[in-house]
Amino acid sequence: MGIADIEAAINSTTEKKEDLRKAFDALQSYSSSLSSFTLQWKDIEDHLSSIEKSIEERFRELKDLDSSTKVKKATATSPVSKVGVKQDKPVVQPRSELKALCVKMDCKGLRSFIIDNRKDIVAIRRELGPALLSAPDPTELVLDAIGNFFPLEKVAEGELVSIRRTCLTLLECLHDLALEIKPLARERARGMAVEWRELLNDAKGDTSLVVLGVLHLVATFGLIDSFEVDDILDLIVLVARRKNIVDLCKSAALDENIPDLVEKLNNKGKQLDAVKFVIAYNLMDKYPPASLLNACIKESKKAAEEVRNKGNNSAQSKNEASSKEIAALRAVAKIVEEYKLGSVFSCENVRKRIEQLENQKAVKKPEKKLENQKTEKKLEKMPEKKRGATAIAASNLNVRGQKKQHEQPNKRPRPSASAPSVHVAHPFAHNHHTQLGLADLAPHAGLSGSYALSTAPSLYNHGSASLSSNSVGLGVSLSSPWYDPTESVMGSAFSGRTVTNDSYPKSGLPAPYHSSFYF
Repeated sequence: MGIADIEAAINSTTEKKEDLRKAFDALQSYSSSLSSFTLQWKDIEDHLSSIEKSIEERFRELKDLDSSTKVKKATATSPVSKVGVKQDKPVVQPRSELKALCVKMDCKGLRSFIIDNRKDIVAIRRELGPALLSAPDPTELVLDAIGNFFPLEKVAEGELVSIRRTCLTLLECLHDLALEIKPLARERARGMAVEWRELLNDAKGDTSLVVLGVLHLVATFGLIDSFEVDDILDLIVLVARRKNIVDLCKSAALDENIPDLVEKLNNKGKQLDAVKFVIAYNLMDKYPPASLLNACIKESKKAAEEVRNKGNNSAQSKNEASSKEIAALRAVAKIVEEYKLGSVFSCENVRKRIEQLENQKAVKKPEKKLENQKTEKKLEKMPEKKRGATAIAASNLNVRGQKKQHEQPNKRPRPSASAPSVHVAHPFAHNHHTQLGLADLAPHAGLSGSYALSTAPSLYNHGSASLSSNSVGLGVSLSSPWYDPTESVMGSAFSGRTVTNDSYPKSGLPAPYHSSFYF
């Protein structure tokens, strides 16, 4: 009698107990005819409960023993490790909830449990194998659970990814158990694999999970004869970066086709993935790892050059190209270190190239930004009153200076001597001039010297008031909080011209605005 038969017999005890209670009630109806009949149903029920508990305890011990035996057999038939020694994994006791779901063959509950405990997936993976072995039919349970790989109802993208990752986890654990596959289970898996492969042609977005699902079905259930080998190799190329892809290829009996796979990977620019298969299948004589690594470095330089050309050699495109090439070179160094290829390939030039690219990524800031930073630092050190006036003056001079460069490319050089005094007519006194000494203007002599238009012809006819370089002087220091740089520029710009404060000259039109020179 097998474990399943024993479990079925135990589950039927409730029904048998009910039949026994009915028989006892019928017998008790004749108790008046028997003077010595004093037995009660409660006495019988307590006795049966004691026996039932004893049976359940022994059955639990029997299942644990059977699970340990299956794990040892699976470990004995597992592939040999890299160092050539079979590694026996210690038996892990799964948590009771996970084990109960497997015992009940609850595929939906099992899938939901893994999704809900995704944060603890590392521990779940360790416990899932022994938990599956406690199921009456582990293979059937996994096939039922992965039936929702392509949900019939539309689900959110994140939920779909969680479902497919859970299905892959179940397939990986079933693959590691290396159980004997029954013909009916193999046919069912074949139908799933063919269907998933057809749906893969129309899939959008990231299809790597679907590709891995097909490959796991092929490897776990031995379905390589149901597909074209070249098609399977193309699928492997798509997910060649996965860590367990080499083990899947070995389980799928693709040893004879690995040279073709290496060629495909090399042609696709995936030389580092090709190195993994070359070493795993001992093809180093036919495909020297050094040649593949050098080809990878060459491809990375070519890809970086394409990025630079696409971005017209801009600073951003150069940085992006350098980052991609650095990532490729670091991957080369990692492969060399992981597979201990230092004797056939030196990483010295790789490290130098990485250092060179990292230095090139430091882009020099434009001079304008440096000037602005210096100005900001000076403003921070100034008193608050001076800071506002100086910032406005610097901004105005910067904008006007740029405009002058476009309008007057051959402007006069800035004089080094002290600036002449500037005289401005008071806006409210047409015939009276007030003179104010400009004592502190010497450091800023360029204001009148560089931007004065005294030699230009008058834009308007002569009026009653005039602004002349010899009429009125402003006694306001440039460092004073009352200094307005706009007024200084205006004063110098209108030097030598005659304007009226009341209207446009000889036009009869009123002035559009009043003068800003208020004292």
